Amino acid sequence: SPARALPDGRPAPCEGPPPGASGPAPRFPPQQAHAASAPPALRPP
Repeated sequence: SPARALPDGRPAPCEGPPPGASGPAPRFPPQQAHAASAPPALRPP
């Protein structure tokens, strides 16, 4: 997008990392979180 900023001065979403990209990491990586919440029969070996 053209250079522009949101009202609070942050870069527009299409210019830079997505929100939260520089924040704390998720407690579990997505694959582990999915496996931990899946029924035992669906968990990877």
